[in-house]
Amino acid sequence: MDSDALILTGRYVVDAGDPHYSASIPQQEVDDEGFGQVRFALDASDSETLDNITVDFGDPLFWIEPELSGDHRLIRLTLLNTSWHIGRGKIVARLHKISSPDNPEGEKWQLSIDPNSISGPPIYGVDTRHNRARAHNGLGEVEVTCGEDGRVLDAEITFPPAPEASGDP
Repeated sequence: MDSDALILTGRYVVDAGDPHYSASIPQQEVDDEGFGQVRFALDASDSETLDNITVDFGDPLFWIEPELSGDHRLIRLTLLNTSWHIGRGKIVARLHKISSPDNPEGEKWQLSIDPNSISGPPIYGVDTRHNRARAHNGLGEVEVTCGEDGRVLDAEITFPPAPEASGDP
């Protein structure tokens, strides 16, 4: 493990499109409508940079939405519709940095879901084979582990190093 290991706890938010309405919704409705999200903000200084990249893992893991800086460092991670894909309730999640972007294999993160924060299985769940789901594209790879009832237990997310810029003028 790198000496600069970092552990963050995500912030559970209700996003129904209207902040006043979102603040008053009962948890059952939040779960039914998929309004719950978990957000991690790692580097606020890079959050508005134009060269940021949002990674789309596609189906079945589209709800894991990382944002990378231009040099492929994770700066933000959002878990969308938590009750639909992870489990019902006010989800508590932690993000642990396993390796840094200068690692030849890229930056790796371990996402852990606190099982005590889940009050029931997800509404839709993740389409898994042997309780695992994997998705990747050129910008990253994610592997999710689920319990027998479909609850997400954890995920490992890897972002390869940024492509070397060509020195040609």
